[in-house]
Amino acid sequence: MKELIILLIVFSVQLGLCKAQKKIEPIFQYNLSNPAKSSEFKTHGEARVLDLKGKKGINPTSIHSRIELLKHNLNKDEKGSMVIWAFFLEELNAAHQTKAMTYDNESWFVYPLISDNKEVSNSEESNFGMYFFAEWHPQFYVKMYKGKLYPTRVDPPQKAFVTSEHFSFKANKWYQLTFTWDKKKEDLRLYANGVLIGTDDKYHNAFHIDEINEKLYTGNPSICYSNIDFYNEELSGEEVAAMYKNEAPDFDQEYIDHLNHVFNGYDVKEFTWKLDNTWTEKLNLKLNEPNLLDTFYVQGYQDAPSVSKDGLLIETPNIPQQGNTIEKQVYMWPLQRFEGDIYIEYEFKPLREGGLSLLMAQSSGMNREDFMKDYPLRTNGNMGTVLAQGVRNYHWEYYREMNDVRNDVASGALVKNPYFYPLSYGSFKDNLENKEWHKLQFLQRGDKIIGAIDGKIIVEGTDNANTNNGPVLNSGYMAIRCMIRTKILFRNLKVYNKNEAFKVVKTQD
Repeated sequence: MKELIILLIVFSVQLGLCKAQKKIEPIFQYNLSNPAKSSEFKTHGEARVLDLKGKKGINPTSIHSRIELLKHNLNKDEKGSMVIWAFFLEELNAAHQTKAMTYDNESWFVYPLISDNKEVSNSEESNFGMYFFAEWHPQFYVKMYKGKLYPTRVDPPQKAFVTSEHFSFKANKWYQLTFTWDKKKEDLRLYANGVLIGTDDKYHNAFHIDEINEKLYTGNPSICYSNIDFYNEELSGEEVAAMYKNEAPDFDQEYIDHLNHVFNGYDVKEFTWKLDNTWTEKLNLKLNEPNLLDTFYVQGYQDAPSVSKDGLLIETPNIPQQGNTIEKQVYMWPLQRFEGDIYIEYEFKPLREGGLSLLMAQSSGMNREDFMKDYPLRTNGNMGTVLAQGVRNYHWEYYREMNDVRNDVASGALVKNPYFYPLSYGSFKDNLENKEWHKLQFLQRGDKIIGAIDGKIIVEGTDNANTNNGPVLNSGYMAIRCMIRTKILFRNLKVYNKNEAFKVVKTQD
């Protein structure tokens, strides 16, 4: 009997090892650098084969060159995965855009990894595509429906898509880019080099998928494409990471750690800076004062703010963001202007899931003028004042549960406007808890900016006056903005300045 038990244990262990070591095989496999290995793709136009650290790929040398894949399972299978190996001949990040750049190529800022549209850069006409956009938001994404990612700039669709923000590609480095889907569970995931960098909207109320065309296409002179594989099962994060580690010719643990820090909240740093007597208090509001709203300019949805003994409540309608709802959003501007280095802190308590709140700091006109006195007061509640109306500012989205951002973890984005200049992106491992108080801290000293929540740094950036994105900002108003679907309570707003450059001797009207 003892011998039988031992045999059963040994057999169970061996069976477990076999399962653990089972290699996952693709159902469609393309080695684009070697047509002899696959008859299921065609190369059209000029191209060359490149070798980077022992791994080969094909690099189209014309904007008109195309690689055509004849089979895939994106329509057929309820679950699946697509893995693309590629490297980029140039470093890709957000880029300033002008009309002149579109002279020959209207879609120059679109870098296609794969598409079901023969015109691979025409993302609007594709029913399926993985793209990198040279913008700060959303940058890298996969969509499974025809049309723009945003039907309009303010209408993120309730459809099947997954985005990753503030992503950049290093030059001459192999990337394993993995997209997984489970249509029944309405679950889409996006990985880079084995690291989860994007998930679909967990608050969505629709998950529309269009019929994906029979063939897929790719091609861009900036990209060298190697293997493209399709699986009929949803690869797990562990499986994706193991595949990358086993197959990457330039495996880079330091870069993986960086991606996990930025996108998954690993190794978050403490905010250790302390306020001292070299800073001057400029504003101190408990935000429960009876006449509080008289000290603010309320821009946008007038019914959003109300004051209670617990603080300032901002509540916008709990409805999807669409063209007819964008004015039901609000800016709260304290009627005071600040100058010099700045430190802002306040506490906030989200009272329901969803929505978005951001801080605007150092908000001034394009020549440092007082835009609230020199021009008619703005009344719109939409995003225009943040990034499209000649108001320079640093814009920190610190509470983000809208449907076009990753909202399965807490994330933060710091941008300089109206230049669309991304300064930092970061995340925590978990969402910020609802119905609990959180402390926000924003610190700018010269060109260095830090944003922290609950004593943990989530964004940290350096501005630069010599990068074609305007001067380092050091004067203006601050505002708290709440988008649609937001309900947050605020208290204990404090603002401090430090200005050692000059002294104001006299002021005259």
